[in-house]
Amino acid sequence: MDLIFKDEFYKIKKTCIEVRKRLGNGFLEKVYEKALLIELKCAERLNEFHKAQLLNYLKATKIELGILINFPNNRIGFEIVRIPNLIGK
Repeated sequence: MDLIFKDEFYKIKKTCIEVRKRLGNGFLEKVYEKALLIELKCAERLNEFHKAQLLNYLKATKIELGILINFPNNRIGFEIVRIPNLIGK
């Protein structure tokens, strides 16, 4: 299976790693959003609600791929998930 926007996804992931290294953990979502110029989550863990919310945005805008990023406050690192919009494919 060929991943859509594979190169772009890995560039975003690399940028998230760099932002996390530079800023550290414990900030509110807005701090990371401004550093990355995207919308993201700062939750304990990503859950099905977050994924469903992004999928709804994708369906409404007909965008092919969404990337859900979580910078949890209570631990180092981050989560990143690809959410493809498979409607109409």
